[in-house]
Amino acid sequence: MQQQTGGAHPRPRIETLADLIFGLSLSIGSIALIANPPKKHRRDHTHILAFAYTFFVLITAWLIYTTYMSALPIETRTVTFLNVGLLLLVAMSIPAKRC
Repeated sequence: MQQQTGGAHPRPRIETLADLIFGLSLSIGSIALIANPPKKHRRDHTHILAFAYTFFVLITAWLIYTTYMSALPIETRTVTFLNVGLLLLVAMSIPAKRC
């Protein structure tokens, strides 16, 4: 196995889990948009706008998360607890998209 040089470090497992949860949330939201077409043509725009809003919120949260996690020098118990709280909020947004 090769040693990594410079300031690069292997990604902690919590960051990989976070990427997975953010990705699944976005995927499930888009599948729900396709799987449940609106009954009336007027409501089509509201579904698309709701998905776009959720998409931008999740992408913004993910960008902020990755920026902070890449600059964070060490993971403590508090940081791990906050990560789990954030991931819980993201995961809870998944069922809301199906409504």
